[in-house]
Amino acid sequence: MNKKIGYIVSEVCEDWEQGLCLVSPPGCPEGGLLMWREEGKAITIFPTFAEAREAVTRTEHYRLAYITSQLPENQFPEKRFCKIIPVSNI
Repeated sequence: MNKKIGYIVSEVCEDWEQGLCLVSPPGCPEGGLLMWREEGKAITIFPTFAEAREAVTRTEHYRLAYITSQLPENQFPEKRFCKIIPVSNI
């Protein structure tokens, strides 16, 4: 029996996709921002679809407000490439 355990956010492009993780560095909004995973960092599983959607929206607002070509560390995934995927145990 499949039981839904939550939702992940994945960045999806034509040739690949990657699960994202939630980061909370100093100066970031409460709740954190979605970011590409570094080695050893787990994909974040959100308990509800709404929480996953809020993370996508929060990241997009932050990205649009603070992204600059001079600050490559402020590169975040774009909302249009983010897909919320249900996760279940098999």
